[in-house]
Amino acid sequence: LMHTTSIIRGALNLEKDKRPIHLLGSASPYNLIPLIFSGCDTFDCHSAWRRASDGNDLSKKCVFDSDKLEQYEDNGYIVSFSKILVPLLDPKFKVIPENKENYLEFEDIYTYTAKCNCAVCKSIPFADLQKAYCGNREENYYAKILIYLHNVLQYDYICDMVRTMKSVEDLKKFIDNLPDCSFKVNMNYVLFDKK
Repeated sequence: LMHTTSIIRGALNLEKDKRPIHLLGSASPYNLIPLIFSGCDTFDCHSAWRRASDGNDLSKKCVFDSDKLEQYEDNGYIVSFSKILVPLLDPKFKVIPENKENYLEFEDIYTYTAKCNCAVCKSIPFADLQKAYCGNREENYYAKILIYLHNVLQYDYICDMVRTMKSVEDLKKFIDNLPDCSFKVNMNYVLFDKK
């Protein structure tokens, strides 16, 4: 996708055509940085909502009860939790070093411990979000919407941060300044062919 986007952006630039490039289904948040830097302008990706709404009704009974989760799993039940995105950036586009082990990974609401100060996370304590998730149908749906908004905010921070970069050197500097982690290795490989 990155190479295709670069070719399309190059062709549009030759024609002095300023139309935006919209990518349908960018899939993982890992793809955002390379695709934006390659020339993508907008995205239509359902990952943020799909992961937020992954949880089934059994999971609501297990968020605060690991024994119940183990019992369900031992009896062959499938328990799936809503997933919340581990943030890379804060609202001021600063890297959150405490989250380096799982940058831009979706974690179960049951095990999530990442640091975040987005508008959603500042407005509701995480334990209260978990309680709403375990609540009645309306409360559960509200919790999933908040998880989705948290996920989308991280997408927005990444998009906005990358758009402030003026050159490949800016992007290299950003990647080089990340704490040592698998995300850094992945970005160096995808963007700069560094193994």
